[in-house]
Amino acid sequence: NGKVDATLPGKVTQAIFGFCDIRNFTDCTEVLQGDVVKLVNGIAQYVHEATKDNFGAPNKNIGDAFLLVWKPKGSLSLSFVAASALRSYIRT
Repeated sequence: NGKVDATLPGKVTQAIFGFCDIRNFTDCTEVLQGDVVKLVNGIAQYVHEATKDNFGAPNKNIGDAFLLVWKPKGSLSLSFVAASALRSYIRT
């Protein structure tokens, strides 16, 4: 029904969150102006692929920043997922 029942107990979930932003974005915006969207989309494609290739999921794009999440699923341990998150950042 889409309603939240605040009386239900919560569930603990282990996850790793990563935050990535585009360095010197204000300068890029001033130089590229309307074409800055192409830059952001190109970087987003790369960041999203690196995240998904390493068992993560892009969560949200916020202007010049990206919120990424890795959660252990199935037989993947938290330490494996943490190493995968680091691999994503090393790749980008």
